[in-house]
Amino acid sequence: MTRKGIDDILLSVGGDKLSQREWDYIKLLKPMKPDLQVVALGLFERRGDGDAIKRFNASETKI
Repeated sequence: MTRKGIDDILLSVGGDKLSQREWDYIKLLKPMKPDLQVVALGLFERRGDGDAIKRFNASETKI
């Protein structure tokens, strides 16, 4: 799990890049090895970005 990998998913559906605070939190999740898609969806939900969630669910990037 890399910051670039997560940023690529976020940007592909029109979301914003990770903030430093979000990245610091995600680094704590690394031992659990979550899928990048799960992390991205969680970020959209936390940000309240409903439009990005719809685009994410409609995209090829499925969980």
